[in-house]
Amino acid sequence: MSEQRKLDRYHLPIPTRIAPLDAGGDDGSLYFVTADVCAGGAFFQTKRSLPQGMDVDLEMSLPLDRFRSFRNSVNRVCIRIHGTVLRTASHGMAIQFNGQHQYCGQAD
Repeated sequence: MSEQRKLDRYHLPIPTRIAPLDAGGDDGSLYFVTADVCAGGAFFQTKRSLPQGMDVDLEMSLPLDRFRSFRNSVNRVCIRIHGTVLRTASHGMAIQFNGQHQYCGQAD
């Protein structure tokens, strides 16, 4: 069976903070690096997956040196995204983005 994807997937290592939305007052943030990413979600290689169906907030930190079109004093851009753990496996988890996102500059 061949894999059919609707969106192009890119192998980009993006540092990401993942915060479960039902952490019960505890921050509960976990830090991962993406294995691959597309406009609809990302896969994280990890031995510590969150439960399937869990809603999360992601904060992804992209280095701007790879995106020369941004011309300001910010060295990195932060993207905040809401998502849901779509599936888990022994080698990682896939998180689907739900379309709500916010951009924020982040100085190094």
